[in-house]
Amino acid sequence: MNFALAVLAVLVVVSLVLVRPYLRRDVDGSIRRRRANATAYHGRLAEIAQELDADVVEASAVEELRLEAAAQLLEADIAARPEVVTPRRLVALPAAVLVLAVLAGLGYWQAGSWRTVELIELAERDPSAAQQHMVADMVAGLEQRLQAEPDDAEGWAMLGRSYSVLGRGQDAATAWARANAANLEAPQADWLVAEGEARALLTEPRDLAGSRALFERALQADPKHPRALLYLGLAAAQGGDYDTALDAWLTLRAQPLPPEIAALLEQRLPQLAELAGRELPAAVVVAGPELVLDVSLAPTLQPLLADGMTLFVFARAEQGPPMPLAVQRLEAPKLPLQVRLTEAMAMTPELRLSQFPRWTVVARLSRSGGAEAVSGDLEGRLSISREQADRPWPLVMDRVIP
Repeated sequence: MNFALAVLAVLVVVSLVLVRPYLRRDVDGSIRRRRANATAYHGRLAEIAQELDADVVEASAVEELRLEAAAQLLEADIAARPEVVTPRRLVALPAAVLVLAVLAGLGYWQAGSWRTVELIELAERDPSAAQQHMVADMVAGLEQRLQAEPDDAEGWAMLGRSYSVLGRGQDAATAWARANAANLEAPQADWLVAEGEARALLTEPRDLAGSRALFERALQADPKHPRALLYLGLAAAQGGDYDTALDAWLTLRAQPLPPEIAALLEQRLPQLAELAGRELPAAVVVAGPELVLDVSLAPTLQPLLADGMTLFVFARAEQGPPMPLAVQRLEAPKLPLQVRLTEAMAMTPELRLSQFPRWTVVARLSRSGGAEAVSGDLEGRLSISREQADRPWPLVMDRVIP
């Protein structure tokens, strides 16, 4: 409603601007312009007389020059006259305003603004339904674009993800197939696994064996792709190829894994080894990442260091839950010092350093001894990626919590 009122106000202002020249007769301005034109005309006549006296022009040409000046005056005089509002124009003005309103409404509808307002109102009543409508609108636009650009592999991949969100399994499988077909020269392991997964979800019971070729192609693109290894093991086992299944899962077991996947492998691998008629090798403990930090206090903050302060050093996912993944707590630390954060320092088995590619590492000197930051605590932070975790990093506490 507020938006409609704003549009109406703009329409009224624009209409008044359009109507103004017809409602106001600028008589004073017209008189001034006509007087100026007359002055210019008489000045031109005086110039012609001077040119005749100076023999610049011939007497035979004088009359023609005077007629030319008179014609120019007449033309200027007509242009300077105020416009008169006729009944026909008064009728045309509302029609022009109506046309403007119709065009504005059509543009508003075509641009999707009307739909946007509807979605905002729906989101206030039912956020989940509004999200579904937004995804459906996005999918419709993407479908239309892909009709004109059928070789857009990224577009088909996006459409496949969208169909999966909407629960349109068959459409998702088709979209992923189009994405992979358009990307034969540089296959994406994620896309191939997604197509195989979508195809398996269409069957009851789940037929992963029918998608085995897709998982194998994914592993050609990325030999350590976790989901491809997991699904290949399941697909091979469904087809009775226990040797391939065991090899795939042993390769998967050698990687850092979420706890639930690691538990599944430890439960199923002995059975799989027995079916393959092979000895199950001992599990190799996969060492997770270790963050080595040289913690210090900035010289400008040294006067704020007090006895009895507690040092907290912790890492949390840069993109993920706020809960720390590893924590060290040190009473009355002697700075500078070196601190190590490892998998063993996780607060919960479900959230560990190895599950995330980037971490924000924080060092905080607490006056109260509590883990929560309070005013007056001294803090420093650092962003580290998994690839950078192979060397010590300086972590300087250089700010005061306001």
